[in-house]
Amino acid sequence: MDQPKVEVEPARKPLVAASVLSRFSAHHFSPAPSGVDSNLLILLHGLGDSDTPFFTLGQSLQKTLPQTAVLTLQAPHGVPFLDPGRHWMWYPTFDQFGEILTKPNPRPTVDHLKGLLEHLTGACGWSASHIYFFGFGQGATIALETLVDWTKSHADEPAARLGSIVSVSGEFISHPTLTKPSATPVLHIYRSPSETPRDASRWASFRKATSALQLHRLALAPGGADEAMLRGQEWDGVMQFWSRLLRSRSSWELSGDVVPLAPQK
Repeated sequence: MDQPKVEVEPARKPLVAASVLSRFSAHHFSPAPSGVDSNLLILLHGLGDSDTPFFTLGQSLQKTLPQTAVLTLQAPHGVPFLDPGRHWMWYPTFDQFGEILTKPNPRPTVDHLKGLLEHLTGACGWSASHIYFFGFGQGATIALETLVDWTKSHADEPAARLGSIVSVSGEFISHPTLTKPSATPVLHIYRSPSETPRDASRWASFRKATSALQLHRLALAPGGADEAMLRGQEWDGVMQFWSRLLRSRSSWELSGDVVPLAPQK
């Protein structure tokens, strides 16, 4: 009896050029060094930064993460009053006097990021469940806001669930209103001088957005900063989180020599 034919997932998934990529001021892509693209890690920088240091970070992470391609995006808006071309923000954050907006609108960038996800899961051949976000500060915020919108627009498609989000010092601008929270795992890392009760109201938006929330507190950074990128051993929690989620396909899977088992009666 002939076995059912299994569609083989390609080892390589090149980043196909598309107009949606031009919605961001820059991007960099690095395929998995192993030659097998099983996971895609998208890194989003913070307010006032660029994607260049994050691409260097991504390439460093590739030395440890299995079969992982890296894509970094640079925010679409330049920060006013600073050197042009070097400092970027994901959505307009300041008014004409340089004051921080109390009600910023991330919607256009969320739409661009959703369009990119459609491109990645279409022309580029990625499964949404194998796409993972890492964002810092404002980059984490835009990833979280995109998770909510993506979940709403794909509510009837369980296979469209995103792989995971690591949020470092991110926050929600909106107040998520989901009929059912996303099942996408979210690791939220925050800095605080003391423990925050798990039922604190500050995490309400996170719990409305995902049913798989993991909170991880770090000490304040040198100088007392409550928003700073991870250093040294502070990465341990992230690596443990990813180790439970990232794939490493075997040679059998790559060759298509895996046959689905019929359900037992």
